[in-house]
Amino acid sequence: MAVKSFIIDLDGTVWDCFPSYARLIHNIKVIEVTETLSRLKNGQPIATVLKLHKISPRNFAQLCEEGKPTPRLYPGVHETLDELNSRNVPLGVVTSLPQWVGEPMMKLAKLDRYFREISYYNLSMRKNKAKTIKATVEDMGLTLSPEIWYVGDTTNDFESSIELGISFAWAAYGYGGNIAIEQGRKLANFGDLLSI
Repeated sequence: MAVKSFIIDLDGTVWDCFPSYARLIHNIKVIEVTETLSRLKNGQPIATVLKLHKISPRNFAQLCEEGKPTPRLYPGVHETLDELNSRNVPLGVVTSLPQWVGEPMMKLAKLDRYFREISYYNLSMRKNKAKTIKATVEDMGLTLSPEIWYVGDTTNDFESSIELGISFAWAAYGYGGNIAIEQGRKLANFGDLLSI
C-alpha cells in the first residue's frame, strides 16, 4: 500500500518536551522539576500547567523566542521529514497543544516548514480528535483512506484513526505507554516512518 500522507502528533511523537517544560517552569517559578513532570505524566496538559504558574501565552512566546524551552526532538526527526519531503509526501500535524504553545515550539524546533497543514487544539478536538484529523486531511486536499497515516502515541490517537478508516503508526517510544494496536504499525523510532 502506497503512502499518500502522514498526519503527525507532536508531544510524545516528534519531541519529548516534558523535561523542557519542567525546567522552564522551575527556572521561572522555582517549582521542583519533579512536580511539573509528575503533573504532565499524569495527563495534565502543559497549557493548564503554564496557566497555573501564571505563564501567559505572551510570556511563553517570548521565552520561545529566547530559545527557552528547547524542544528535545526524538532522534532522526529532521532527517526523516527531509526525506519524506524529497519524496513529495504531504505532511500535516494534528496536536492537542493549543496554538499558543505549539506554534512557537514548532518555530523554535524549525519544524513548521515541513507541514502543509497544522491543526492545534480546539474545543471540538476535546470532544472528538477524529473530526480534527478529518478536517486536516480535507484541508490538505486529500480523501480519507488507508493510505493516509496518523502517527501518534496514545490510545486516543489509535482510536481516532480506526474511526476514520485511516492507518495508524504508533510511536511506541512516546508518552502513551503500552497500547494494544490490532491494526497499524509499531514505530521503534521516528525514522521507521520511512519503511512504511
